[in-house]
Amino acid sequence: MKKRSISITAVIVAAVICIGIVLATGVMDKASLSGSTAGLLTNKAILFENINPSMSKEEVEAAGLPLNTEPEYEIEASDGVLASITYAVDTRKVSITLDDVAIPSALVQFTEGKLSGITLNTPGAEGAQKIRERLITELGDVQKTQTMDNGRGSSTVDSWEIREEDLLTRIGMVFRFDENGKAIAANLQINWLPKDLYPSLFEEASE
Repeated sequence: MKKRSISITAVIVAAVICIGIVLATGVMDKASLSGSTAGLLTNKAILFENINPSMSKEEVEAAGLPLNTEPEYEIEASDGVLASITYAVDTRKVSITLDDVAIPSALVQFTEGKLSGITLNTPGAEGAQKIRERLITELGDVQKTQTMDNGRGSSTVDSWEIREEDLLTRIGMVFRFDENGKAIAANLQINWLPKDLYPSLFEEASE
């Protein structure tokens, strides 16, 4: 019993020491991932190096974007609807920036098991406006703007499309405003729509 007590005490002491080290250093092996809007027209609208459309969840995580174990939401396949699953990025393990703007949270979507979309939430209107300006520099003037009134404010979506032979990319910069017109939230949404999953989108373009 005495030996067991000593062993338990040793474990507790070791745990306390480890916690003390973490608190002293403030570091828990948190990685960093930097992205850029530069070159969106020439590299399949890829924001982060080595994270490409159609990757699996395992490949995305291996490339440096850790995801929560449990999904945020799922959509089951049905007539005319593809199966998709969306995960939140585990920001306890990684710090994300886009064009030097800190991204506090993000969602990653997989359709039929393949990477199909990323949503990056920005911390404020200033950072979001910086990203919007970079998008205009890279993609040209906004192709389409939609405004929606939700009764307690409104949302504006500035969007672009990049069409390639086998991939359609939709890019949206979303701003939410309160009833006084003040921007209260914003995010960047990128969706990759490959020809093998969405053939009708490419048939329409060829007509």
